[in-house]
This record gives sequence, C-alpha cells and structure tokens, in this order.
Amino acid sequence: MAHPIKREYSIRDFARSARFEGVPYTMPARFPIATQNAGRLFWWLDESDSRRAVAWARLGLRAYFARGVQLDEPPALRALAAEFGIDPQQAEAVWNDHVWKERLKRANEQAIAAGVFGAPFFVVDGEPFWGNDRKPQIERWLASGPF
Repeated sequence: MAHPIKREYSIRDFARSARFEGVPYTMPARFPIATQNAGRLFWWLDESDSRRAVAWARLGLRAYFARGVQLDEPPALRALAAEFGIDPQQAEAVWNDHVWKERLKRANEQAIAAGVFGAPFFVVDGEPFWGNDRKPQIERWLASGPF
C-alpha cells in the first residue's frame, strides 16, 4: 500500500472482489492496521475452543472490512470483544499477556518458515496457493488432484 499505483489498484480490487463474492465491504478508514491484539485474542480462544476462535476471526474481519471498526484501537477492540461475549477487561488482559504475545509470534514464525508471505494464502496437500485469484486452481486441485 506504500506505492500509490498499487494502493489505488488494491482499493479498487478489494471492492470488486467483495462484490464478486457477494460479501459486505466498506474500505476501512485506515489500511493496513496492526491487528496483533485481535490475533492474541484468537490464540487465547483457540486454546480452549477452536470453533469460537474461528468465529472471533470472522467477526473481526467483518467488523473491520464491513463496519469500519478500527481493530488497532483498544476501545474499539474492547467493544468488539464485549459484542462477542468476552469481558472487555479480560480481553485487554489477554492481549497484554506475554503468553499470548509469544503464541502469536510463534504462529507467525511458523507461517514464515512454511513459506507463507501474504493473504489469503492456502496450502493444499503441501502445495502453496497465494491470492483469491487462485481459488479456481484450488477447487480443481481438490476435485481432480494435482496438476
């Protein structure tokens, strides 16, 4: 997003891709933002209930990309946690806890070691696919096997 030509294209592409997928989308006021606190909450939730962690991730993405919730702002993230059913003070304690900071750091290091470098990034049968435009290849791979 630092390069004007790529930024303008990306802004246009995000909106077009959302329309194509039929999902709600509003360009966030600031993009990109730091999301490590929301990520730490994900790993905390995942420790006890992976489905709840996935639900948190979905809520966070929709909050940011459809409602404009700035996940990097503590008051906004506390409010989103409350909406999800997490006590806001507990949420803040989690994202400040070194245990969850280290867990997120470890997950990022593992992703980098596995060759992940962007989003969305999928690995199917050990084969990496980067970008939404690779979804037809993934579908074919899943239906017919490697090509």
